[in-house]
Order: sequence, then C-alpha cells, then structure tokens
Amino acid sequence: MTIEELKKNQKAIVEKLGLNVLVVKALLELMDKGKLDKPAVLFKKTNTRISETEKYPVMYIENSKQKNLFMGFHLPLGKVEIAEKLLDLRKEQDKTQNSKAKAIYDAPIAFIEKWKLFAIKSFIKIFVKFDYKERGDEGKVAYMKVLKLGLKTKQVDKNKILEMLNQFEYASNNNVLVRFVKTNDVKKGVIRQMPIPPVEAPKEQDKLLMAFRNSIEKAKRSNLPEDWTTLLEQVNLELTKLTNVDKKEALKAIKKDIMLNNLKSLGVNLKDEASVKAEMTVIVRAVETAFEQFLRKDFPTMSDFLLVNKAHTQFYKKVIAAYEQINTMAEVAKIDLRTPENFETFKEPISIALQKASKTRNNLKKLAENEAKIKRLATMRDHKGVQEKMEELFEEIKVNIKKLIAF
Repeated sequence: MTIEELKKNQKAIVEKLGLNVLVVKALLELMDKGKLDKPAVLFKKTNTRISETEKYPVMYIENSKQKNLFMGFHLPLGKVEIAEKLLDLRKEQDKTQNSKAKAIYDAPIAFIEKWKLFAIKSFIKIFVKFDYKERGDEGKVAYMKVLKLGLKTKQVDKNKILEMLNQFEYASNNNVLVRFVKTNDVKKGVIRQMPIPPVEAPKEQDKLLMAFRNSIEKAKRSNLPEDWTTLLEQVNLELTKLTNVDKKEALKAIKKDIMLNNLKSLGVNLKDEASVKAEMTVIVRAVETAFEQFLRKDFPTMSDFLLVNKAHTQFYKKVIAAYEQINTMAEVAKIDLRTPENFETFKEPISIALQKASKTRNNLKKLAENEAKIKRLATMRDHKGVQEKMEELFEEIKVNIKKLIAF
C-alpha cells in the first residue's frame, strides 16, 4: 500500500495497533517526508499530563533528515519486535473467517511493513516513570526516571543517552517540561525509597548471608532491575542447597528484601494500592504468556522430551516467582487477596497456573517414559508382541498430548 492508501485506512490502523488518529497521521507524515513539521506539538498532544503511576515508553529515532523523540505511545522497534508484531497480526488475520474482517488487517500490516523500513536502522528505546517535579527557570519540570533500557542499535555511550534525550525541549499538554534522570539521581527533599526493616545480622561465621548483604548494597547504588533479577536467581539457587533451618529463614528474609528492591527499581510504589495492583496484573499476564510460550511454541517444536522438560522447568520457576511476588506485594501493601475480586484477579490465575504446571510435568514425564520404551522396543527383532506393545504406547502418547493441548 502507498502512503495515500494508508491515509485512507487510518481507522483500521488505529483499531488494530492501539494508536490514536493523531499519532497515525504524524507517523505517516514521518514515513512519507522523513521528518515532522511540528514534533513538539505531537509530543504535547500525546502527553496531556504526566501521571505519577503510569509507565511511559520513550522512543528516539534518527534518520538523515531529523532526530525524533516520542513518548506516550508504543510501536515495535528492531527486527525481532517488528517481526513478532507482523506475525501476530497475520495470525489474527488467518483466524478471521469473514472476508471483510480479514481485509481490515491489510492496512495495519502494510503500515508496520513501512515502519520496519523506516525505523529499523538507528533508535533507542527506554521505559520511564514519573520521579519528582520542581519549578525551574523554564517553569514546571517533571523528571522521569529510567526503569529499563530497551533496544538500542545506535552505538552511543550509555552514560550519554539521557543527556542526548534531554536536548529536546518538549513539554506535556499542561506545559510541564519533561526531563530524564538516572534512577540513582538524588535530589534534596525527595524521598524515593520506602525504608525496608534491616534483617537481623547472622552469626559471624556465615559468609553467605554477609555476601548477599554486600551485593544488596551494591545493587542499591546502581538500582538497575537486571541487577536485582540476577540477585534473585542467585538467592533462589542457594535456598535449594541449604539444609540448616535458621540459615534458610535468614536467607528468605534477605530474599524478601531483594524482591522489594526489585519492584521499586521497576517503579512500583509499594505504598500505593493502584501501583501495586497494576504490577500484579503485569505479573499475572506474564505467567499466562509464559505458559502459552511453552505450550504453543516450545513444546510443538521440540522432539527431545529432555529439552521440553527443561522449557517446562523454566515456566514452573516463573510461576513460583510470580506467586511469591504477589504474596509479598500484598503483604507490604496490606491488600487482602482473599476478597472475591482480588482472589479472582490475582490469586486464582496463579494458582491455576501452578496446577497446570504440575499436571503438565506429570504428562511430560509419562511422554518421556513412553518414548524411552518405544526406543527400546524398536531395537528388538522378531519378538512376539513388540508391534502390539508399540501401538499401545503410541495410543498412550496421543492421550497425553491431548491432555496437554486441552490446557
């Protein structure tokens, strides 16, 4: 489709890509001319006000004609993200039976194809959240802290990215200038972290707990989500090795400290119920996506059940981690997960995921056992009943596969 044809099909693009008309018009102009006439106006109209709880995607895209900064809407960037988006759109189109409904997907797919040619070369993508506000020489200024550094093909010094983004003099619709700051920037009088009760110090001989405390202090200085994620993986590994009950309890307390700091590094305000529930929703969806990934993508493409079981183990770990995160957040934020609404929204989906994970593991174990039996039978020659036994095992395999698909 040409740009003119896409302009005539803006409604379908808006509907299927979750963008508003203003953004679609601007991006079509950008892809057509290579630049925007009024980029600051687009920024202003796509950011009516700066919310203290919302997370914002920020995209920097550079071409030969113009450097652009966008905030407040999301589009895929990079080969992998764009390929996945196109795949999803085409899958949705294939599922649609009605020819008119199927045709609605043509414009969004063509739009992403053109976006791929335009925005794949030089870009930076970050996620930010409101940090604090102050009155400066320019008027009111909202400082946004970086939660996550995403895709980056433009080779620049990480330390200079925020400085580069701050060159844009863009403001929200209520005339609040937007600035980007590091997560560990500290301004006088601004409270960023909810204090966490210190864990009781272990006995002097316990080097493991002391090592984790030192790692926590180091992670607090960097305050990057990936550092806290690494620490969580390490503490979970050590917990599987410990047999001493007292030491295990002390390590669990340290783990809780790490989990809370990890959530805060992601921008979750543990004193704000809305912020906590928003993160809980993200966690629940991540678990559902992880199971879908395992069942629809990992399982069908793996013939070796050892690999399948490894993929399942990763899913199982995600479910357990999600279960712990939600319980910890609920405890700190004083959210009662037993109320019908909270139970149905947060607790029940994770509990169901745990049940699915356990049942899936049993099915996988049976499949692996039957596969091994078939391999052994296949080496036997002229043994009475071998063919019949193999057919029985194949039938069992079919039943187990049906049970998996039934999820």
